[in-house]
Amino acid sequence: MTRIRRFFIKVMDVTLHRRLLLMERAADLPMPLVTASVAVRFDRLYKEGVTDFLNFRRSESGAIRRFAPGRRGSPEDFVRDRLDAGHACLLARFEGRIVSAVWGARDLGPVPYLECNLAVGAEGVYVYDAFTDAGFRGRNIAPALATELIERFRSRGCRRVVMAVLPENQPGLRVWSKIGFKPCGRIGYWGVGRWKHHFCRSPSYRIVPV
Repeated sequence: MTRIRRFFIKVMDVTLHRRLLLMERAADLPMPLVTASVAVRFDRLYKEGVTDFLNFRRSESGAIRRFAPGRRGSPEDFVRDRLDAGHACLLARFEGRIVSAVWGARDLGPVPYLECNLAVGAEGVYVYDAFTDAGFRGRNIAPALATELIERFRSRGCRRVVMAVLPENQPGLRVWSKIGFKPCGRIGYWGVGRWKHHFCRSPSYRIVPV
């Protein structure tokens, strides 16, 4: 990507236009066998583990507030509110330390980058906020963790899984494609300041304003 194009995208991102690529897969399709190249243990985040989770995300802890535009409160309260709303967070631990995490929400999930929510239907699950420690990337942890999360939602009746990724995020696209996700549309907005016009270019989903 040329410097001019990178500059243009950055300006558009701040002032006029943001967009994400939607990717989906059927939950009941066979999942590919994905194994992390290091020994990790999966477990679910509960309220008593919120401080540990935020320490893991300490490099972005200042950005936690931006995950819920217009909302006040501590990062701890925000994560607990996610859990109270029924969202599930699955963790990967290496020698007891969190090295990767991913969230999932049924029916309605947050899209903080676009300052909106995405409605995916009662039988759908929206996978979001996937993050892996920089020192553990490239070891198949993220796709293995996402596969485990999808299997857990499938066992509870979920039939469709959707997520959103920046079109320029080639590593992210490779991770999700590896476990069967395919592009199905785009969401985004045009706007300046507080004025925003959201769009959803997918017949299966819809934008819900914050």
